Amino acid sequence: MTPYIRQLHDRAGVNPKALSTYMGHATIAITLDLYGHLMPGSESEAAEMLDAYLAAQRNRADNAVRTAGGFAHSVSHREPAPAS
Repeated sequence: MTPYIRQLHDRAGVNPKALSTYMGHATIAITLDLYGHLMPGSESEAAEMLDAYLAAQRNRADNAVRTAGGFAHSVSHREPAPAS
């Protein structure tokens, strides 16, 4: 497979493992070693994507705590009931 065709597969979103099998490579490492430089993105883009993902997860967790927080706060800080 020519690098051009490999790049088309990559841009079309073909899974690298599936592409490795299609190309007849024994391992995905061979495919990535030979054609990894043709894959879209860079280390800085990967870092930015990971940062964005982690920030979104943090916001979701914070919102869940805030939503449940009012109820949890009112229940957890009540005075204990007097002993009968």
